[in-house]
Parts: sequence; C-alpha cells; structure tokens
Amino acid sequence: MAVVRAQNNNKDIGMRRFILTTLSISAMLCAMNIAWAQTQQNWIETYPANVDTLDAFFLEQDCDFLQNAGHVFDLASERWLSAEEVSDKFPQISEHIFDFGCDFQTSRNELEKLINYPDALPTSGYALIYFDLAVADNGKTHISMFSDSFIANYNKRVQVLGQFDKTVNIRVLPSLVGTQSP
Repeated sequence: MAVVRAQNNNKDIGMRRFILTTLSISAMLCAMNIAWAQTQQNWIETYPANVDTLDAFFLEQDCDFLQNAGHVFDLASERWLSAEEVSDKFPQISEHIFDFGCDFQTSRNELEKLINYPDALPTSGYALIYFDLAVADNGKTHISMFSDSFIANYNKRVQVLGQFDKTVNIRVLPSLVGTQSP
C-alpha cells in the first residue's frame, strides 16, 4: 500500500511540474510577443473625421488621395517628398511609398488638422504618413473582401512601415462614417 501511494505522489508531482512548466513557457512567450509587437510597431494612430475630408483636401490640390499608401513629409520644408526622393533617402521603405500625382506644399499646421494629429509635429526631420484603409463605424476595415494577395501585401506594408524608425510614423485611420455614397 505504501508503494502505491508513493507512485501516485510521484505522478502528481510530475503532473504539477508539467503544468507549471507549460504555464511558465506560455507566459514567457506571451510576454515576448507583446514586447515584440510594442517594439516593432512605431505607429502614432490618428483618426480624422472621415475619408471624404481627406479626399476633398487632395482634390483641392489636384492630387490623388490613395488609401493603403505611405508618403513622407519633410517637416522642415513643409512639403511631401516624391517617391524618387524617398528612394534616395530611405531605400528600405521605397517600395511602400507612393506619389500623390502632383507636387504641392502643406504646412505642418494644415497637416496636423487634416489628420487630426493630437500634438504639434516636430519642426525638423520627416514624418511617415500612412493613409490606412478607411474603417467602418464598428472600427473594422473591409479588408476581408480583398484577395489573399492584397491582404498579404497590406500586412507587409503596415509591418515594414511600422518598423521604420527614422521618422515620426503616423498611421491615419479615416472613418467611413458620414461619407458620401458614390
């Protein structure tokens, strides 16, 4: 009888060790994943009124407004860099940067208001502005209606641009609420 209890106790101890080890590893992996996500994504998210406001602003400049597109803004000269300039200065992100189809200047103040930036932008350096897909009133994008290839490219673009640490990285999430139907 004493031998049977000892074997059962050893099984209980072994099972407890297994459970504690599994929980410890899970907690460690979870913490590492959270830390990775926080260090890898350098986004400041902004929420302008709606996508129509952004579209109207760019149309007034005779420019194209693109969603799911990154642009670099020179904070000192208050102008948008062309895709070619971005390629020269920041080649690691150049494949994810797009031109507006025009050349125009925007003041830092105008840009802050346009994208609903919560603070004053710095007066020097660069801002990476990523105009994300518009979000519905429930806070979700309609990305699921796109192809797997589009979604993979979208996720890669957000990840690559979000990891870039040479600029202020602003992710603009416009709302579809209150927009005009085509």
